[in-house]
Amino acid sequence: MRNFIRLRMFTARARRPYSRVIAAVAALAMLSTTTVPVWAGGVFTPNNLVVTRSVYAGSASTITVGETLPPNCTALGTPPVTVTLQKIGGGTTTATIPSGPKGCNVGPAPGGAVADGTYPFVFNNGAADSHFGITSPIFLDQLTTGGSLLNTLPIDSTMIDTSFSSKSELAINRSVDGQSVTFMGYVGAPGFTTGPNQLDVSNANTPGLIDPTNPATSQYYRAVAEVDALGNLQIAEGNAYTGDNGRAAIKGGNSLYYMTGNDNGGNLKTAQLTDTQVGVDIVNSTGAELLVPGQTPPPIPPFIDMLGTLLFPGDKPGKDTNFRGLTIFDNTLYVTKGSGSNGVNTVYQVGTPGTLPPAATTAGGNLTQPINILPGFPNTNASTTTGFPFGIFFANANTLYVADEGNGNIGTVDTINPYDDALTQNGNPGGLEKWIFNGTSWNLAYTLTSGLGLGQPYTVANYPTGVNPATANANFPAGLPWAPAPGGLRNITGRVNTDGTVNIWAITATISGNGDQGADPNQLVFVTDQLSDTSNTPPPSAQFAVLETAGFGEILRGVAFAPGATASAPTSGNACNGVYNGNFQGNLTISAGQNCVFIGGAITGNIRLDGGNLSLTNTSVNGNVQAQNGGSFSIGPSVTIDGNLQAHNLPAGGAGNQVCGSVITGNLQYQNSGTLIEIGSGSPTCTGNTIGGNVQFHNNNGQGLISNNTINSNLQCQNDTPPASGIPGSNTVGGQKQGECDDL
Repeated sequence: MRNFIRLRMFTARARRPYSRVIAAVAALAMLSTTTVPVWAGGVFTPNNLVVTRSVYAGSASTITVGETLPPNCTALGTPPVTVTLQKIGGGTTTATIPSGPKGCNVGPAPGGAVADGTYPFVFNNGAADSHFGITSPIFLDQLTTGGSLLNTLPIDSTMIDTSFSSKSELAINRSVDGQSVTFMGYVGAPGFTTGPNQLDVSNANTPGLIDPTNPATSQYYRAVAEVDALGNLQIAEGNAYTGDNGRAAIKGGNSLYYMTGNDNGGNLKTAQLTDTQVGVDIVNSTGAELLVPGQTPPPIPPFIDMLGTLLFPGDKPGKDTNFRGLTIFDNTLYVTKGSGSNGVNTVYQVGTPGTLPPAATTAGGNLTQPINILPGFPNTNASTTTGFPFGIFFANANTLYVADEGNGNIGTVDTINPYDDALTQNGNPGGLEKWIFNGTSWNLAYTLTSGLGLGQPYTVANYPTGVNPATANANFPAGLPWAPAPGGLRNITGRVNTDGTVNIWAITATISGNGDQGADPNQLVFVTDQLSDTSNTPPPSAQFAVLETAGFGEILRGVAFAPGATASAPTSGNACNGVYNGNFQGNLTISAGQNCVFIGGAITGNIRLDGGNLSLTNTSVNGNVQAQNGGSFSIGPSVTIDGNLQAHNLPAGGAGNQVCGSVITGNLQYQNSGTLIEIGSGSPTCTGNTIGGNVQFHNNNGQGLISNNTINSNLQCQNDTPPASGIPGSNTVGGQKQGECDDL
């Protein structure tokens, strides 16, 4: 196992369009995107998001039409190839590597590749090679919770890569201690290139577990990458998941990595999975796994540390643990299964409640760990056609959100609209499921889909239009449309707010006529739910909003809160420069060069912003907040200011400001300033506020957007250039609407 740490440089990227009226700058949007960030706390901050993204790096010359796929599969012989295996009890048995798409598809044309390397047509090669995939570089994008791009950490593609179209890969999870994030990828064994444009890596063997019946003959570790708040990268190589992919990893409070994935992309028969040594090794190297950071060399069978076994009657060994989503809650590991025809698509608990499995000290020492379906969740094989769980988020011990990605079908239910599949799915469309525990079992309350746009195609600049003839079917013989449409959700993360709301950020699944839907440009979306709502009807206020759409040649894979250190409170009133979640007694002053972030807790006193940056979320202030002569601020959601919020003389050129989803018992004044401010909006990412006094917006040269607020007294806007604006009629005002705001 290679275990190395390197500091990577952050680079800026052009901001993408977002669905909001403006890309309002939220928590710590003051980060420089042209140089290495200069925060004392590091380049990542815990109240921001990290999204994993990959970019297709190939060109037409990456693949030649008619070339043999998988590469070098003829080294095993001219297909069909008979492979002789030793049986554990003595004697031999044979397996066959077939000719064609499910085995070794020998060129030249009409055999072999059917398309060159041009994106996205290259993924039509999935019809010629069931193992088809192309490696691509990994990027970690840091965004505000409102979707504004701050910066990007490019991961060195000579160290680790992903498979571009493998939709189940590249989940990202923040460690239990909050200090790092982890994801999985591929690292080449000696003699095999780590880098972009390598073919069929996601179905290759791992170096320590070679399946002689696998036509994808290259060798790649399934590795865990860990990145801390400073951008330091550490990679731990593993030999689990041979012949398929590692999907997700999380670092527990015990500093061990827990992983999910699938293996066995070869041609072993069902009986050979139990009566040959390679078969047994494969069955014991999949599902939920444990890897020790820094362990070297990478474990090989029988020391690959699989957590528990599961085999339902009549199923193929090793496929009932085809896990993908995972999380740790209350020191307990939970995973999901949502694909494949074997087993049960549902949510599982792995290990003993309240105790994470330790590293095994003997071969197979963790194979006896229990794997149990959560009571009340689907528990029969019928679930493999009705539910497709992916990411999961515990809001508390009795509330669990489950992402369902949908079945991926397109063009099968009628001959009129091929996207209608996304709306049916056997009566259970993809979306965000909310499950409630009643003390005995879990019950599905409702599934959030409103605003997600299931089955509604969207456009991506430079993406093909029309249909893809390569994906024609009986209902649509000319081909299925290239344009992607949401079909459900994949990986998610969430936050519980002090006002009783739950925020969920999610990566969408798509349906389209692409040769591999995993290569579709997909989206990052956001929704807010009421934690206490246990009815059977989704609340009307729970509307999804699109925060980001991947561009041409891009895919989004995972989302998590950023890593970083948090402290309870500043050491003094002049030392607020970091991230805090506790209580502070006294007045705070934030000066130029300081970034003061509270993600919880309370401040008993006044806050003065005199340069620098202030971000408050889930925080109460027993006093006034004043910004004068410089600095930028983000207030909300779930902030209570028991006093006034006043901003005066903020110069032009500063970062934008926002006040969202907060309560201000006094007045809100914004005067003589040149920077933008958003006070509520029509977007779920910046909901309206409750202001006990007046809102006064006077003599500003910065744009003011004022929408969906409840204002007990007056809304007054005067002498502003440009005039204040917002959603007409959206503010509820107890007094008068005056000046520029008379129609707001």
